[in-house]
Amino acid sequence: MKEKININTKLTKALREGVEHSHTLVETIRKNHNEFVWYWLCSYDAATFDPMDMFEPNLYDVSLDFNPGDLYGKYYDRTGHDSKKYYESDGKFNMPKKFSDGPMLLNLGHYETDSRNALFIPTTCLTSCNSVFYRTLKKYTPKDCFPADYYTDSYKLSNRMRPEVTHAVILYTSNQDGDCDISVRWLQDSLLSTYKEFIGISEIFEHLWEGFQIDPFNNLY
Repeated sequence: MKEKININTKLTKALREGVEHSHTLVETIRKNHNEFVWYWLCSYDAATFDPMDMFEPNLYDVSLDFNPGDLYGKYYDRTGHDSKKYYESDGKFNMPKKFSDGPMLLNLGHYETDSRNALFIPTTCLTSCNSVFYRTLKKYTPKDCFPADYYTDSYKLSNRMRPEVTHAVILYTSNQDGDCDISVRWLQDSLLSTYKEFIGISEIFEHLWEGFQIDPFNNLY
């Protein structure tokens, strides 16, 4: 039987190759530079994904703060570990197929509290009541990087983004003070698009490794 191709198939394969390519570098950093560095992956169930898990009430000005890093803790509290609604891995991408169409978080950890993160949300998860989350994603997308030609505000469509756009990619940094430097980019089906509106896999890994003064695809500077 031919394996079913879903929205995360190409992405998972490309991310796995990137992690495996830089695995030797991770080990070199640990051994020779006395740094605690690791990859971590978390996959979520599409059916129970709720964007509100990424928002925190701010009583000071009666608003909501956008904190993508809250997704893990709030999702855990809401679904419970025994519910099997998400799956954690050490970056080996050995997640069960049931998580092949939901959000994925790839984290490059540094020390105990610092990390650089890429949260991939399939556009198929941004339908129905979740479609209002597009407003937040557009707000954090650089103006020249939002694929406006692929998006419509029409309520008649179940998915407001055309199928060529597979994921919203939330890039952010986490430290002991919380999340910062939040930016949203978009993935096209090819994953290697040269159009400025879309981000490629190599750029995602550049974000993960930024600030380490390390080239993940070559050697230490």
